[in-house]
Amino acid sequence: MTPLQPSTRPMAARPLDRHPVTLKPMRHAALALLTSLLTGVASAGPIVAVGSSYSVYLAGTTSMNALNTGAVAFDANASFFTRAGLNLSLTESQVDHGNGRHTITIRMSADGDLFPAVGEGAQVGVGTLGTPLSFMRDVFLESGRISYFGADDMAYFTTGNLADDYRVQYFSGAWSGYFSQPNGVFVNGNVGGRDTRGLSFVFDVSEIPEPNAAALAGLALLVLGTSRRFGARATGETQATP
Repeated sequence: MTPLQPSTRPMAARPLDRHPVTLKPMRHAALALLTSLLTGVASAGPIVAVGSSYSVYLAGTTSMNALNTGAVAFDANASFFTRAGLNLSLTESQVDHGNGRHTITIRMSADGDLFPAVGEGAQVGVGTLGTPLSFMRDVFLESGRISYFGADDMAYFTTGNLADDYRVQYFSGAWSGYFSQPNGVFVNGNVGGRDTRGLSFVFDVSEIPEPNAAALAGLALLVLGTSRRFGARATGETQATP
């Protein structure tokens, strides 16, 4: 008996058009969804609600002269106060660096020494007596620093990153907008008698993705991965059938 020989005749490839027909629209939709989510974070704009309120507190540990500004509008326009015979101005600004990162700056300036008692410390805070910064989306406080300025408008002292120093106590999750906490202040020693004409708070924050956005991004990536696997399988099956 003549042994059967392997067949060399052409065989029609199995129809696999169903993959490109159904997966291409899914792939395009997933890409569009993922792009819109990423674009939404990258072009978020202001993170502090323009026109919202916040407050600043400051006092000397010896001279006292406590000042609570009360609710001040975050609108890039200066607000004015008097304290112990001095004229003070308060300004604020914010910069969107893209990709969900922002810098917020609050600056207090005076026409005389804010802390006149030699060697005294400064007690300062944001939202101390009840009006914290108000954010449009949840943020994580990456960095928070306080600087003090002399009559030459140069910073003579800047703290370390207080957000890291007090991460466990105050800044472990989404930032509440208080610095440090309700009814709390930071105390920086030995600033008295140095003709301190100003101080600033500089905050670097990053947006916390919303749970729904994170879930949608994960779904979009899953669809993209699945469509690629099916596309590769379809190509491989078509080429493997002589």
